[in-house]
Amino acid sequence: MRTLVLMRHATAASEPFDRDRDRALTDEGRGEAAAAGSLLAGIGITHVLCSPALRTRETASCLALPGDPDIEVLDALYLCGTNTLLQHIADVPDIVTSLLVVAHSPTVPGLAARMASGPSPRVAEDLWARFPPASWAHFDIDGTWAELGRMPYALGSLRRVERP
Repeated sequence: MRTLVLMRHATAASEPFDRDRDRALTDEGRGEAAAAGSLLAGIGITHVLCSPALRTRETASCLALPGDPDIEVLDALYLCGTNTLLQHIADVPDIVTSLLVVAHSPTVPGLAARMASGPSPRVAEDLWARFPPASWAHFDIDGTWAELGRMPYALGSLRRVERP
């Protein structure tokens, strides 16, 4: 059994920057991420895939997860689509049993909804509609990461969706 957590970054500043990638978390966002970290602490996350945007990297850092999991920043995750995100999850080594992905909307809620729609389209609709900053979806995965990448839906089940 593997664990996958898909997380949208915490609340970021809305002021215009030269580059969207440079938007930082607000004070509220840093608090959201810290609270999320407290709730995620019991999952035992060992590896993190993270978009290179400042707001996602700050979110991952503010989580302060126990065990100091490896954080892998991937340029390809910046504003990518669900298929690209799923392919990068599929490339995670099998030694990783608990994975957190910190990325952006609409990709994170889109993939979470796609994975949740196997058991119930209504769950997917509800999930898509309620995925504000710092939200996450927690999945139990039956199979390997590579197998998940080949499937249109999760090989496991949606455990919960939460926001601090």
